Amino acid sequence: QDQGWYSFDQGPVHFVMMNTEMSAARGSPQWAFFDEDLAAVDRSRTPWVIFSGHRPMYSSAPLACGAGDCGHNLADGSWWRDVEALLLKYQVDLCLWGHVHNAELTCPLANGRCVEAPSPGAYDAPVHAVIGNGGQSLSRFCVGECCCSSVDPRCEVMCALVPRWSKWRMDRFGYSTIEAKGVSELTINFYADCLGEVRGLTMGTCTEFNKLMHSHTITRKRDAETELIF
Repeated sequence: QDQGWYSFDQGPVHFVMMNTEMSAARGSPQWAFFDEDLAAVDRSRTPWVIFSGHRPMYSSAPLACGAGDCGHNLADGSWWRDVEALLLKYQVDLCLWGHVHNAELTCPLANGRCVEAPSPGAYDAPVHAVIGNGGQSLSRFCVGECCCSSVDPRCEVMCALVPRWSKWRMDRFGYSTIEAKGVSELTINFYADCLGEVRGLTMGTCTEFNKLMHSHTITRKRDAETELIF
């Protein structure tokens, strides 16, 4: 699709790709595509739905926060709320984002607030993951020399500024994997390429490679008659 938005199925997952450089305001061509595409998802074939784009809907990194306004209304559009409404309406499970050069994971999130499922395994809201730490430079979770990641020494002044919806943060180079276990579990794993000395915006020395740093599993309790059909 030459406009940059599209979707595809991979195993039990339906993926939707967004073009964050173009408007997705309600009524726009991109918004209409999302609405039609998500409405047509067959959960007996693809019980999991993952939505992704370049610029993040949520990021607590200073690069994305500007004067401290993390989340909605980033430089790429004030129409994020229109997109988020579709994610909630069609029960999207996980959102993947880039642009900010670090890794971050949120709680199930709607309108800037954590959502608790009404019962174990019931739908709550999408979990958002920034997975932009694959290369280039790093966007540190720092203000000056005061930093707050989940894997390095923490500066409480910076940590006090972290939004409640940010549950895990890493400003190390790495990669992520996704594992779908039938209809009941979807897991995202965060790995560090290198553990060692940070020098400026890159790594100096490495003492350990490809280390699993964090895992998060989304659990769903499906109807007893739900089964995968391929």
